[in-house]
Amino acid sequence: IGDEINYDNSIYVVKNIKVLEKANVDMSKILASTEKQTLEIMTCTGDLLDGGDATHRLIITAEIKD
Repeated sequence: IGDEINYDNSIYVVKNIKVLEKANVDMSKILASTEKQTLEIMTCTGDLLDGGDATHRLIITAEIKD
């Protein structure tokens, strides 16, 4: 939390980091419109499953720096 991410010539500040079970990821929530320009980073974590998938998702939310 508080770390900065430089992406596409803009600086974003990490506001939230969470790990969710794959089945509990609500993509409509992740892709919903926000008041501030937001960067969502999601990757696999947890135990590996067949086919290269994993049991959980790491989701990092960052907002554009004022």
